[in-house]
Order: sequence, then structure tokens, then C-alpha cells
Amino acid sequence: MDEMLLVYTTWPNVETAQAAGEAAIAARLAACANILGATWTVLRDASKRRAIWLSLLALSWFWTIGATLLTEFPIVARDTLGSGGSVLTLLLAVFSLGTGAGSIGCAHLLKGEVSPRHVPFAAFGISLFCWDFAHTAAAAGTLPDAWAVLQSPAGWHLLVDLALLAACGGLFSVPLYAIIRDSSAPADSEPRVVRCGVGGDQPEVIATRGDRSAGPATALT
Repeated sequence: MDEMLLVYTTWPNVETAQAAGEAAIAARLAACANILGATWTVLRDASKRRAIWLSLLALSWFWTIGATLLTEFPIVARDTLGSGGSVLTLLLAVFSLGTGAGSIGCAHLLKGEVSPRHVPFAAFGISLFCWDFAHTAAAAGTLPDAWAVLQSPAGWHLLVDLALLAACGGLFSVPLYAIIRDSSAPADSEPRVVRCGVGGDQPEVIATRGDRSAGPATALT
């Protein structure tokens, strides 16, 4: 199936939500009805496989850096560079293009091989270019718009740092996701949980069913 059906429901109490979750599990529409239990199970199983566990830890660091950067871009553009929305758009565009370039470049470098050999260098690059980007932004002065950035040596320095930082991000993350996928046990046609939770006045259950080759097929909440 190439379509995902999403259904959102609310329940009057926890007991009713749990009963609905158990019914969905019995019908093989869901893998769990408790996000805490499912999360603990996934982490416990992942910790038993060194390659998967180390990849998850590294990706957690990667997404922490990425989320921090995306949060800081508007602040850097407004408060540090004294600019408006055009500079923020330029930064986000360069960041997106750099990530894509790094991901494509990683595929060419590895030539289909699943290997983390470039990951340490990419991690060093992320740290180095992130530091240099912050240092350059602090010393760049006022760049009121995108045209001013493109006319300034400091502006080009910022963009090059950002592009290389993002490219290192693509080079860092792609092999780790490949390792997780390659090291995972096959689970074709088995229910897979996307998100499930029970709590509050209106508990909800969210799950998915689908096989790895066809992609997600059904989501129930």
C-alpha cells in the first residue's frame, strides 16, 4: 500500500483507551498501547546491539546540534547580524542545500557500502564549522539583508561555514542510519509503533502497520 490512513480519536478515561489499545493489538493493527513501555523495550533491545546503540547515541548528538542550530538561526539573523527575514531565508536555504550535498556525497564516497569510516571526520567538521560560524557571526557586524551578506567577505565566510557544516551533517547521519537499518532484524509485515501514549483526561493510542518494503500502511489513534 502506498497510502497512510491516519485516524484520531479521544477516550473518556484511561480504561477505555487501554481496552481500545488491546483490541488494536489483538487485531494486529498496533504493536503496543503504552509509549513508555514501548520506548523502554526499543532502547533495551537496541542497547544489546553495539552497532545500533552507538549509532543511536551519535544520532542523538547530531539531532541535538541540528535542533539547536535551527532554533538559533532566527536569533543570529535578528540579534547578531541585525537583519530581517531575507537573511534567515538565505541561511536556511544554504543549510538545506549543504545537507543534501553532504548526503549525496556520502553515497558516492561509500559506493553502496555500509561503513562509519567517515563519521569521525564528519563529527569533527560539524564541531569545527559550528564554532567558526559562531565566531564569524559575532565579528561580522550588521548585515541588514541578504544582498549585504552576499556583498560582504564576512557574509560569504558565514555561508561557506554553514554549507560545510551542513554537508558534514549529511556525511555524518547517512551512514549511521544505514548501519541501524542494516543491523536490524527483519520485521516484514510486523506491526511497528510510530507513537503511542495513554495519559491525561483524553488518552490516545497511535500506531502503524506496514512492512519495510512497502512503507507505512495504516495509522490508528
